[in-house]
Amino acid sequence: MKRLILPALAIASILSVPATAQSTRAAALAQLRAEFTATDLDHDGLLTKAEVAARIAHMRMAGAARPLTPQQAHQLTQLWFEHTDTNHDGRVTLAESEATMGQMFDRYDTNHDGVISPAEREAARTAVRPPVAPH
Repeated sequence: MKRLILPALAIASILSVPATAQSTRAAALAQLRAEFTATDLDHDGLLTKAEVAARIAHMRMAGAARPLTPQQAHQLTQLWFEHTDTNHDGRVTLAESEATMGQMFDRYDTNHDGVISPAEREAARTAVRPPVAPH
């Protein structure tokens, strides 16, 4: 489950782009920086768990009709921090967040051309989508 949630959060801005569009690394980083700034409620350049939790509480996972449950939001916050707060000081810097985004971008840019194509985007969506239970 951890493998599915972390990439979903880190790459959400890329995957939300229309399927016919391409995302460059520069565009993905610009989106990440805008999200970081919007999430940094006290404007100190650091994200706390409370700030991230407040932002995640209003997220919808791709294809979901309703927001995350409080339990899902809490779990996602914990997992994101565990992965992104690399120095374990309880705060995430823009550099730490950018490093996570870079890792996820590289993972989904399978041909390593600096662009996530529509086909790579669909493959990434499939990779982070939870499996459908058989009926």
